[in-house]
Amino acid sequence: MISILQIPLVFFIVGFNIYRKKEDIQYLFKEFAEYECKFKPCNHIEEIQCGVKHAVEEQAILQSRYDDYKALFKEKEAQKRKYIKEK
Repeated sequence: MISILQIPLVFFIVGFNIYRKKEDIQYLFKEFAEYECKFKPCNHIEEIQCGVKHAVEEQAILQSRYDDYKALFKEKEAQKRKYIKEK
């Protein structure tokens, strides 16, 4: 599956292999690495005491970047469920 993710003035074409771990999409969001989450592994979606979500609230990470991350994460999870269902 190929997804097109628009980041201001730049377009990235990102292909995701459903066999990869969830953490693999985080390499596209390197700024997330500097924030520590209390619980590991953290998907930065619904977990409590998430450093990334806190950084978004404090405007240390752009809301648009976090929204892009959530969209990719959601798409990857949907593809994973579809693959498992087809098996």
